[in-house]
Amino acid sequence: MHTFRCVGAPGRLLVTAGPAGPHERFFAEIGEPADRTSPPAHEGPPDVERPVAAAARHGIEILPPS
Repeated sequence: MHTFRCVGAPGRLLVTAGPAGPHERFFAEIGEPADRTSPPAHEGPPDVERPVAAAARHGIEILPPS
């Protein structure tokens, strides 16, 4: 189990996963196109239910924070 945390200024995370398959389809479903000039996609609290539900559809388990 692992986690990522952004402390301070808004940040972005680039994730790579291999082999392709469930992970690729999961990120395609929940992701939003971005480039280096794009502002942060969302303000306010994150929508946790959306990626958790998508993960379940793709056979991925997202664990609650420890």
